[in-house]
Amino acid sequence: MTGMIQNNRGMMLAALTIVLLIFAITTAGLLAVTSEHIGSYASHRTAAALALAEAGLAQAAHSLASDPAYLGGRGELETGTFQVRISTGSEPSRRIVISTGIAKAAGRTVRKSVEAELDVSRRGAPHLVYWRQL
Repeated sequence: MTGMIQNNRGMMLAALTIVLLIFAITTAGLLAVTSEHIGSYASHRTAAALALAEAGLAQAAHSLASDPAYLGGRGELETGTFQVRISTGSEPSRRIVISTGIAKAAGRTVRKSVEAELDVSRRGAPHLVYWRQL
């Protein structure tokens, strides 16, 4: 009888070890999936902020085409907002445009900026001299 009880204790220990191992593997898998989801969401916010900054740049180019004295402004789209600042460039006919896109989601804010120099001396749309992400 004593040998049977000790054998049952050994089986219980083996079963408990297997259950804990399964639990640990499941938890690790869930953590990996959650981490991947969070990283993907952050990447989406970054891309949205950059797209907003580029939208601000496009809006500034459009405004400069009709008013070379335009100094910037703000805009709002479904995914967030953008802010545009314009100053005189390396020549009097050129404008430095800095546009910042601001994407907000789930209580977090991501900002991305782009800078461009536009030549407004020609009729029609300004000519892009350079563009870079800040």
